[in-house]
Amino acid sequence: MNLSRSARCAGWVLLACMHASVLAQDATAPGTPAVEQAPSARPTAERAVAPVAAKPTQTIVLSVSPQAKLQVRGQASFDAAGSGAGGNIMYPAPNAVGLLAAVLTHALIADSTQQAERRRIQDKANEVLQPYLPIIDKLSLDQLWRSALPELKQAQGRIEGTEALAVPGADWVVETSTLFSLTQDQRAWILDAEVSIRRGGSTPVWKNMVRVVSAPINAESPLAYWTDAEGAALARQKVALLAKALDAAVADIERGTPNPSEPPQRTYRYQEGGTERMERAQLVHADCERAVLRTLRGGLLSVVLQSQTSRPADCPPRATSTQ
Repeated sequence: MNLSRSARCAGWVLLACMHASVLAQDATAPGTPAVEQAPSARPTAERAVAPVAAKPTQTIVLSVSPQAKLQVRGQASFDAAGSGAGGNIMYPAPNAVGLLAAVLTHALIADSTQQAERRRIQDKANEVLQPYLPIIDKLSLDQLWRSALPELKQAQGRIEGTEALAVPGADWVVETSTLFSLTQDQRAWILDAEVSIRRGGSTPVWKNMVRVVSAPINAESPLAYWTDAEGAALARQKVALLAKALDAAVADIERGTPNPSEPPQRTYRYQEGGTERMERAQLVHADCERAVLRTLRGGLLSVVLQSQTSRPADCPPRATSTQ
């Protein structure tokens, strides 16, 4: 029996979908459970889903599951992922329907190939974590959060627990999803935290991505610095990053809708380990230690700026960090 051209084209697209699925499955490699294999390079941001009129002046509760696992990855660059994968493609097609099927087929295969390449890049980047895994596997995310609460500045004394049920009738509940990244030179850690804040059982009134980049250390051996004393410095760094992320989130929700009179967007320079980064953003807050920026994506970025001009005038000269 002869199939029509449109039916053959539909079958072609179906086969392409099946092929793309197989490629994606083949590209998934088993790894250490603590190591994040998601290939996303940077977080996406989602601004407040509703205007916030009230300030959380009473009880704030941080909801963290005791079973939540510490997620880590090696910092990867995906700038070259997928480049050259397409090229000039000839589409053999008898008509417009066949041409559409050919284009869709190529798009599906190219997308799965790019995903496979990104996974390979991330797997390679994760190799930097190997010496740290015995220590990381002993860290409890719940305990790290508990240790972070006394380090808070913006929400100091108002967050009363790490379980929503710990304080019945809490005014505000904070929920988080976190991912820690180690730069390839091992000089800095980066925290990407998705933070959601809601009132009781309501839908979130604020949801956003918060990225916190630690100051680079200048230790002769970063590995020894992070792993000595059973990883004490590594645990302290993660606690500090969690506290800074939560402070930035609480401050932003209390700030409410962004003020049009806030400083205009400009390019800011900061360090990710030994690598200089640039971000087009708006300055939200700055103190003598670091600055909080609102990026073009709407997310919050907490960094140590290279320029002295964005710091308050009464700040002392910045010393080279060893923490």
